[in-house]
Amino acid sequence: MYQWVEGKAIDAVKWNECIAVCDWGNVYASYEHLNAVCGTLWKALIYKDYEAVMPVPYRKKFGVFYVYRPNFCQQLGVFIKPQVRQIPELIPEFIRILLKSFKQVEYPLNHSNLAYIENQGGKIRTNFILPLNKSVETLFEQFSGKLKRSLNKTSRELIICEESNSSSVIESYKNAWNKLHYIPDIEYKRFGAYIDTLTKTGKAQNLVLQLDGQLLAACTLLFYKNRIYYPFSSITKEGRSLNATAVLIYHIIRKYGNSEKILDFEGSDIESVKHFYKKFNPINESYFMMVKRHPLGAIYGNLKRYIIR
Repeated sequence: MYQWVEGKAIDAVKWNECIAVCDWGNVYASYEHLNAVCGTLWKALIYKDYEAVMPVPYRKKFGVFYVYRPNFCQQLGVFIKPQVRQIPELIPEFIRILLKSFKQVEYPLNHSNLAYIENQGGKIRTNFILPLNKSVETLFEQFSGKLKRSLNKTSRELIICEESNSSSVIESYKNAWNKLHYIPDIEYKRFGAYIDTLTKTGKAQNLVLQLDGQLLAACTLLFYKNRIYYPFSSITKEGRSLNATAVLIYHIIRKYGNSEKILDFEGSDIESVKHFYKKFNPINESYFMMVKRHPLGAIYGNLKRYIIR
């Protein structure tokens, strides 16, 4: 009933159908997104004829296969078609097989899998979402007082542009964050090509905020089902002084407010970022980062420090 299938051998149509009809199907689990963030190094545990699926990114170092969370991929886990949702043992069995199959696991279960966590190692993670099914005026009134005052003082000379490709957003992101979290250029290139493909069909958007032609902040949005994902953003030193990220997010809220869409902030457990997102009065929709350490424990951890991903 359950079988492992390598990513390159997966039926993309059947796979995407399962993710699309699953009540909690997300953009990270789409066939195209997985190829963009993992390349060819992912497989899936599949129940029957794609009635339930679990994407699993993996790598091999020092002879050990291990499961990891790729960059630009917040939540994975088990996704189920409605007709098999009532099988109570389905999700626990997926988790059991995953943990039995790999000695080292760092895997993000999605928010709807959270109820099935029993004695697994790991940690509950923060993910803020903001339903946009209210008027823009009502959403604004629910912001923190400090944020409202800041937005009311915003310079009208700030210009927000939509760009046809992701190059400037990605370059800005690299300049802002690569020293804190290094990502190889090949991963940026692969993900950028994916975003550019989505942009052509209206499933992604690249926004840049400028003042006098100077970039202050930038972000990419991904659209899937009723969600607007905010997978990465950047800000310059000058942008921080003008609260440019808040201006950019408020622009998104104004554009899509009074709709059935949900803005997904994608985090965060970084205290400063968490504090900033809370100003928009979002809901915390937690997920679970499941962790299983290799039996060699500290030895594996020390080896991992020398691995350049």
